[in-house]
This record gives sequence, C-alpha cells and structure tokens, in this order.
Amino acid sequence: MVYYIILSMKNNTEGKRKDTSEKKKRILRILKTTGIVVLSVLILTALGILLWMKVIRVHKARLSEGLPKAEGIMRRNKGTYLDDVVIPDASVFIAYMYPSNATGEVFSNNLDLDTYTAPVTYSSVRMFKEYLSEALSMDKSSFPERVMLGISPYSIFRQSCSNRDLYLKNLGFLYDLADDHPGIPFYIMLPDDSAKMWNSLDAEELKDARLSYITFVRNASEHPNLLIYYHASEEWVLYSDCIRTDGYDSPLTREVNDNLLIHEISDGELTYLLIPDLVNSVMDSVIEASQDYEKTCEKYADLQGNEIYFLGDSIFGNYRDGTAVSSFFGDMTGSKTYNLGQGGISCVSLTDPSNPMGTAFDHLTGIDNNDLFNSCFSDHYSYGAFRLASNKLSDTDGEGSIFIIEYGLNDYFSGVPAEEYKQALTGIVSRLQAAYPKARILLLSPGYIDIYSHGEEVLSENAAPLQGYRDAVSQTASELGCEFLSQTDDMGFMQDETYLYLLPDGVHYNEKGRYLLAQELARYFK
Repeated sequence: MVYYIILSMKNNTEGKRKDTSEKKKRILRILKTTGIVVLSVLILTALGILLWMKVIRVHKARLSEGLPKAEGIMRRNKGTYLDDVVIPDASVFIAYMYPSNATGEVFSNNLDLDTYTAPVTYSSVRMFKEYLSEALSMDKSSFPERVMLGISPYSIFRQSCSNRDLYLKNLGFLYDLADDHPGIPFYIMLPDDSAKMWNSLDAEELKDARLSYITFVRNASEHPNLLIYYHASEEWVLYSDCIRTDGYDSPLTREVNDNLLIHEISDGELTYLLIPDLVNSVMDSVIEASQDYEKTCEKYADLQGNEIYFLGDSIFGNYRDGTAVSSFFGDMTGSKTYNLGQGGISCVSLTDPSNPMGTAFDHLTGIDNNDLFNSCFSDHYSYGAFRLASNKLSDTDGEGSIFIIEYGLNDYFSGVPAEEYKQALTGIVSRLQAAYPKARILLLSPGYIDIYSHGEEVLSENAAPLQGYRDAVSQTASELGCEFLSQTDDMGFMQDETYLYLLPDGVHYNEKGRYLLAQELARYFK
C-alpha cells in the first residue's frame, strides 16, 4: 500500500515537471515569434525611412525646383534615374494618349526646332494629366515653343463614366495649360480613326463618341492657342488599311503621319483643322462615310491572286508608301502590286535602249541583259520593283497579270510631237503583248494638270496640246485591242476643284487625288 502511494507521488511530480517544461517552450516560441515580427517591422521601417530620405524626398525636391523638375520627368520617361542623363533643349514637346508614329523629325527638319518626344503612351487621362502637369511645369524660359498632344476624346469620355460634366472637368487641365501659356500653340491630334473602328460601335456608343468629339472641340475653341486636327475627315484615311502599320486599328505609318504633320504646320488652307462651326457636319460626314464603307468596297474589283504592274512616270513613281496609287489599288482589290513608276520618264525614253529606263523595260520584257540592267539602273528608285516584276513574269505568258500604263506628261512638257509619242507607246504595248500575250493592258491618258492653261497650251513648234496626247493614247488602245481610260474625262475630276486633288505644282496628285485615281481603277476592273 505504502509502495503505491510513493509511486503515485513520484508520477505526479514528474507530470508537474513536464507541464512546466511545456509552458516554458510555449513562452519561448511566443517570444521568438514576437521578436521576429518586431525585427521585421523595424527593418521595414528603416527601409521606408531610407526610401524617403534617398528617393522620395529627393524627387520632391526636384519637383519644386523648376528646371530640375523637368530633368526628373525626362529621366523617368527615358527609363533611367542616372545622374549623367543628358537633357535635350526641347523646343517642341510631343506626347500621346494613343499609339502613334509621330516623331520630332517633322519639326526638326521643317521648322529647325529641337524636339522631345515622350516614349510612353498614357492611355489613362489621370496619368496623362499628371505627366503633362509635371513635364510642362518648367520655368517659363524653358517652356517649349510648341506642344503637340494626341488626345482621345471618346476614351476620356468613357473614363468619365460618359458624364459630360465629369468629362469637361477631366479636360480642365488642358485648358488651364493653354491659358497659362497663351502665346504657345498647342497642336491637338485626334485619333486617326478608321471606318472599321466607327463601325465597331453600337448605336449608344456611336452617340457618345460623336458627343465627345463635338464637346471637346466646342469647349477648346474658347482657348485660341488650342489647334485641333482630325485626319479621319478624309475618306482615304477612313478606308485605307495600307496607310497603317498593322491594319485598321493601328496607327498610321511614319511616312503618312509625318506628311500629315507637315500639312498641319505649313498648310495655309488649314486642311485638317477642326473648328466649332464645322465639327458637327464633319462628325456626321465621318460617321456616314464609315457606315457606307461596305457598300463602297463592294464596287471594287476582287483581284486577289492577280499581279498588277504600274508602268508610268511620276504620277505613279513619286510616291512609294501607303499613299501611292499602287498601294491604294492593292488595298482596295486585294491584288499584288508592283510600282514600276519612275519620275521624269517620257514614253519616248522607254523605247530607247541606250536610256537606263529603256534597259529596265528590256529586262521586264524578257531580254537577258541582267548585267547591263544592274550596272545602269541600280541607282533608280524603281530598280527593286523592276527586279521583282521581271522575276515574277519570267517564263510566264502573263495570265493573271494586268499592266496599267501611264506616260505622256513628260513627252508633252519636253515638246515631243504627239505622233512620235504615239509611235513610242505603240512599240511599248506591242512588246508587252508579244512577251505576255495573256496579260490585260490598260492605257491611261496623261495625268490631269492645272498649268499651261490646263494643258491646252502648245509647248513647242512641232508639239500639240495635252489633249492631243490623250487622243493618241485612245487611238493606240483602239488599234492594238487594249483598254483605255482618260484621266481628264473618266475620273470625275473637275477643273474648278483641282486644288482638292492636285499638289501646288499643278501636276502631281496629292493623297486624295492618288486615292481617287486608284478608286476609279478599282471600280473599272469590277
């Protein structure tokens, strides 16, 4: 009995010891955890203080010191905070809310101004406002001479919950900037909308988009140094994918964008300027044109799988970007086009084998003169197109190919007799028919001009007025069984509207003229 009592007391004592040990372990674990948490808090606090001292406070100091503030902004947008960043003396400041190919080169090359382009696209109106407010708050001696901004009215309207009052409030920073710098022009570029973009909107969205553009322009008119430009008022901008980097929803190509900017900074007619008196009608016409897009395209020939060869002078050759006649035509018809145009070339020179252009035409029609072609024609800008076209046509009968031929202006300008011009054109067509008997050949009369009494003046003793060269083309087409179109009679051009589609030189087509010419050709082949 005594034994069991002693054993029980021993067990109780050991149990108490174990309980005490467990309590100590728990307390140690709690203390350890608490220590880790406290230490972490201390470390984070220290890091926060360090961040404040070394970065945030320094940045705030920069933002309160005038020019150093601009330095900080430029560093941020260059993606670096290094102290050795060289800051350009920017006289033109460029920033966009939407993707764009705008560069400072237009201003540098045409106005002899240094530029600074923000490499970041700020799609958020809040971020765009913060960026501009900081970047353009330099002291007045360093403020850029011009500011170019890409503003997206509909995007801001949607970010404003489609509320007109909030929308105008969100635009207030822009109006304040303009008022603070009344002598500085602010070029405002609206998006280069496509017809497909407008067609993607439902009825309610379309109503809001229209309202956002009109409201923006009307309120901006209270600030005379806000100049708003809108390219999509042109059908060729609305309809053409070939002028964009990657289809209808992408920005315009750099060449097209730069050319349009040149219009804006040098065009006395203010072609693309959007003003309150016109904004309603412009937006209505844009929306109406975009809704007619499908119907318009149905009138174009479907030439997918066909190769189209444009042989001509500067009317074809001077432009080789997305606004070339061949580019617009390919976009409209789905065809593969080759721009063989070469500025300054007469029809007579094409038949002269001693002329580099004559050598190129020999190469095109299958004459094996590769070494001569490379040596005498390689510095011409149509050289690559001739090489590609010759390779494509090699060992074929021309089936699926169409030649569109336009020469004559340079023959007229140089006083070549119309009959001699006709003989040269006959030789060109005959050789093409012999080399590619299954190809279609369309002859165009010389281009429409607004000089030398609209082409009615005779320029040399043995020559003829421009209409005589047109008649020579018509006769050649009839005699050789070719097709014919007159640029002076069949394209819908009116003499009293030449300023709409001719460049100031009165000879060459502008973008609209090239688009209209391509459009008539696309409809012709339907």
